Order: sequence, then C-alpha cells, then structure tokens
Amino acid sequence: MRYRRVFLVNMSIPDSYLGPIRPPAGLGYVAQALEDRGIDYDVIDLLLGYSIKDLIERIKVYGPDLVGFSMFTLGHARAYRIIEQVKQEAGPFDVVVGGPHASTMREQVLEDCPAVDFSVVMEGEETLIDLCGEEPVEEIAGLIRRQGDEVVYGGDRKAIDLETLNFPRYKKFELDRYMLKEILLLSSRGCPYRCTYCSACLVVGRKVRMRKAGSVVDEIAYWYAKGYHRFNFGDDNFTFYGKRVYQFCDELQARDLKGLDLRCGNGIRADRVDRRLLERMYEVGRPCRP
Repeated sequence: MRYRRVFLVNMSIPDSYLGPIRPPAGLGYVAQALEDRGIDYDVIDLLLGYSIKDLIERIKVYGPDLVGFSMFTLGHARAYRIIEQVKQEAGPFDVVVGGPHASTMREQVLEDCPAVDFSVVMEGEETLIDLCGEEPVEEIAGLIRRQGDEVVYGGDRKAIDLETLNFPRYKKFELDRYMLKEILLLSSRGCPYRCTYCSACLVVGRKVRMRKAGSVVDEIAYWYAKGYHRFNFGDDNFTFYGKRVYQFCDELQARDLKGLDLRCGNGIRADRVDRRLLERMYEVGRPCRP
C-alpha cells in the first residue's frame, strides 16, 4: 500500500451563509469507499467550528501519511493557505485535494498551491483507492500529479457504476452536531445540460447515471431505522428519467415508511416533469406526512 492512513478534511467556507446543515455526502462517499476497502481513515468537518489549530492537533494525533481536502471555489485562496500551513506544521504527509474546485480548475490547483501533491478530477472514490494502493501514479486515470517541475493529468476516468458504491454510513462523522437531522441523498450523478450558472457537467460529468429505485429506498430505510425522517435529494435532476421516479414512488409506498419529509432541494428542470408525474410524487408523499 502506498498510503495506509488517510485523514479527510471538509473545508469551511468563509463569510458564507452555509453552515453545518447536514453531513457532506461527497466526502461521506469517499470515507465509505475507504472503509469498504479496509483503509484506515479519520475525518474532520471544519464547518462544525473547528479552528486551524484544532485541525493541526487532530492530524498530529492521528498521524496520517495522506491528507485529503474537499474544497469549493468559494474561499479557495484561503484553503490554499490552510493546506500550506497544515502541511508545514503537522507534516510530513502528502496532500490530495478533491471536490468541485479541483474538478473545475484541474492542473491550476497544483500550479497555484505548491503544498498540493495530487488532485482528483470528478468522482473521487475509485481514484483515491487506486492512489492508496500499489498502482503506479502515472497509470491512475482521474489523477493530477507532479512530475518534476511539470503538472501532469492522467486522463479522464470512466464514469462509476453507482450500483458498485455503498451509500455513506458516516461512521466517523459527528452526526449529532449538524443543524438538521437530515440526510442528503445522491440517487444519480451527471447532467447533460450546460447551464451557464452551473458546473455540474465538469464536476460529475455529462453522462446521467441512476441508482436503482430499490437501492435509494434501502438508504432511506437504513436512516429511517436510526430516527431520520427528513431527506433532501442532491441530484442535479432527480426526474431526468420519469420511469425511475415512478419506480421509486412504488417502492417507497410498498415500504410504508411513515412521516417522511422528502425534498428535491437542488432543483428539477421544468422540462423533465409533467402533471402526471408530479401528481404521483404528491400522492406518495402526502400519506407519509405525520
């Protein structure tokens, strides 16, 4: 193994209305992938109010050989400074970054921040597992790395079959410290559109991939048994394939899970729904209200 202990960091966003609303699903999937492969990891979410001093101390205590930072473009310059400080004061370890900023800006991230050793483009689960393993870094698709004075990209990775991924259990996340007792569901990835205000096609790709309806309801049932009734779909277009929405509604109705609060907070395109579909969604949702 190239890396045996991985420390995951969800970066805070300065001067933003966004707070610790719910556990971060993207980092949750990465953590679950590490756990499923038996790779030791720990995680900290800076949105929960941890200081940089706290972060440095946590890393020193854990002693990772790889630290992964998930970051957005908002606040990226501050994130670079934090990465440099943490690596200098808590190292030695290698640094890998991922998330929307890394996927959008690609090679520029390593060019702008010398403390970053690797960057993951788009989906990170399989790329991070390969990076931790024994595969030569130059053969890992989806990975940006340094080669002498150059920054080199290993090329795009094949889109992940979502049925091969386990949904996050957030084993090492501080679930009781988030503002809402709510789980963000990612039942699909990808968006074929090129809306000027959205970078989804750069972050998760243009190919739309859907999880099976039963798999999504299994995730809801798992958290329902743990006392969670509120769920928010983070899909870029939950209703892209109407047939699957009907299957989801049928499966959800068959499970008879009472008192659910289901929302599509990330938006649904108006041209991907019709009255019949909306009525079916409402029909299934209304009896679930307490």
